[in-house]
Amino acid sequence: MRLRTALGFVVAPLTVAVGWPLISAFRRPVIPQPSELAATGAALFIYAAILTVIFAVPTFWLLRRYVSIRWWLAAIAGLALGAVGAVIAGRETFDYVAIPILGGLAGISFWMVAGSSLPPNTSLERTRDR
Repeated sequence: MRLRTALGFVVAPLTVAVGWPLISAFRRPVIPQPSELAATGAALFIYAAILTVIFAVPTFWLLRRYVSIRWWLAAIAGLALGAVGAVIAGRETFDYVAIPILGGLAGISFWMVAGSSLPPNTSLERTRDR
């Protein structure tokens, strides 16, 4: 695994860890303290990193083997894996909507970091050679 790909797997949970406290802050009538946001973000980073190792890394290996990974494929995979995380951790209707959206954003952030180190799509070249 290349360094940019490994860095992408660190940035993706960081996207969730930063995004969820910000989204949750708008749902509360009282603005939370920065220390509370930081503690929530740290706990979510650990949770998202564990889910990344369990689900996202094998999904990446599987997709990389069969197709060229594009930004939209990374976003769809992030949405699907976010839906798995929502089923595991969701308590309210808002969770079942917000967590997959954050998963999609994490997939896009992964692709933005690791996308240039991924192999290019050569399917059109194989078609032209025939």
